[in-house]
Amino acid sequence: MNMLEENIVESFRLAKSDIIKIQHTINQLNENQERLMDWMRDTREKEIKLYEQVKELKRASPRSVSKVFSSKRSFVASKTGKKVHEKNCPFAKNIKPKMQVIFKTKKSALNKGYKACECLKRI
Repeated sequence: MNMLEENIVESFRLAKSDIIKIQHTINQLNENQERLMDWMRDTREKEIKLYEQVKELKRASPRSVSKVFSSKRSFVASKTGKKVHEKNCPFAKNIKPKMQVIFKTKKSALNKGYKACECLKRI
C-alpha cells in the first residue's frame, strides 16, 4: 500500500472511531433524558397531590384550620428574662426547663410584660 492509501485507511479508521464515540454519547444522553422524564413525571404527580391537599385545606373552615396551627404553637420566656420567644427559637431552646414560662398565645405573654423576640416580629 502506498502512502495515500494508508492515509485514506487511517482517516476511515478515525472516522469510524469518532462515530462509535458519538453513538455512545447519544446513548448516554438518551438514558439521562429518560431519567429526567421519570423525575418530571414523579414531580408532577407530587404536585397534583399537593394541589389536592391545598384544595382540601381551603375547603375546611378557617376556624378549624386555625385550631390546627394554634394548638401546635407555644411561646416561651425565661422567668428572669424580658423577652418571649417561639418555642423553636434558638434563644428559647437555651432556657433551662425549670426557668421556662410557657404561654399559649403571644398576646398573653405580651400582657405579662414580655417583649417580643425577633422570631415573633416576623409573624
